[in-house]
Amino acid sequence: MSIVIDPIATKTRGIYPTKRASNVEGGYCLWEFRDETWMLKKDCCKEGYVPSEPPAENGRFQGQIRALAAVAK
Repeated sequence: MSIVIDPIATKTRGIYPTKRASNVEGGYCLWEFRDETWMLKKDCCKEGYVPSEPPAENGRFQGQIRALAAVAK
C-alpha cells in the first residue's frame, strides 16, 4: 500500500508582517471577542510598550482573535 501526500493540503502558507500586527521593537497583543466585547487574551508587549486599544469594530463571531501591534507608553 502506498501513501500519496496531497501537495496542496500540506503546503504551508507564508506569514507576512502587516502594519497592524507586526512590531518587532514593541511586540504585540492578542484580543479575543467574547460576550459581545473585546478582552485582552495575551500581552506580548516588550519593555516600554503597552497593549493597543481593542479593535474598533465588533467581532464577527464568539472567540475571534485579533493580533494588534503594541504601542509606546
